[in-house]
Amino acid sequence: MPSVALRVPAALLDRPLVMADPNAVRQAVEQCNREMAIASPEPEKLLERVRAELTRGTAGYPDLPTVASCLHVSTRTLKRQLEGRGTSFRKLVDEARYRQALALLRNPDLAIQQIATAVGYEDPPSFTRAFRRWSGKTPIAARAGLLSASDR
Repeated sequence: MPSVALRVPAALLDRPLVMADPNAVRQAVEQCNREMAIASPEPEKLLERVRAELTRGTAGYPDLPTVASCLHVSTRTLKRQLEGRGTSFRKLVDEARYRQALALLRNPDLAIQQIATAVGYEDPPSFTRAFRRWSGKTPIAARAGLLSASDR
């Protein structure tokens, strides 16, 4: 059918719902939003959603199963969806780490080792190699550029 109509007497619309549950409504809306993001033909919607889930918590960045669970899909489905959009979970985690590292490099009071630890690297040389892969510069050179740009 091209359309569906539901007719309800106006008096019923003013009555309170007997089994209304604000938590259930919130969860239903969250799930609908997640499913819309996954099913969306627009690639940026899924990528936006994954990027939003990739925030570093006290236990570090969430792993693939955790993000897939938050999006209510299997890990395989999420991998396939990301591959179909020309990226991977690893690339998105690296992107999140790079963004966080750039933000932290703007603070001259933080040592490179502190920044490395904050973005999930145990030793500064590994962080430096990763940062060079992401930007083509060392963290120290990037910091100098960021700080001189902010002085202008």
